[in-house]
Amino acid sequence: MRFVQEPGRLGPRYLRDFLGLARKLPMTLLAGWVQRPYLGASHATTVTTPQVMHVYAHGKLSGEIASALLEAASASVAAAW
Repeated sequence: MRFVQEPGRLGPRYLRDFLGLARKLPMTLLAGWVQRPYLGASHATTVTTPQVMHVYAHGKLSGEIASALLEAASASVAAAW
């Protein structure tokens, strides 16, 4: 509706957006199709330095590692106090 009302103003913008999408979409779809899903076991690891705790989630972020992430977050908060 807005394009019909103001084609001179919105036409170049919509064309530029469409061309940008048309340029990037094929490679994005190809990258998603080529990548294989992670089939390994999910787990979480932590690395603690004197001032920082890093939590790494390996694999799929799902309910399998939720307890490990909760434990790491609780340990980080407890260490801050």
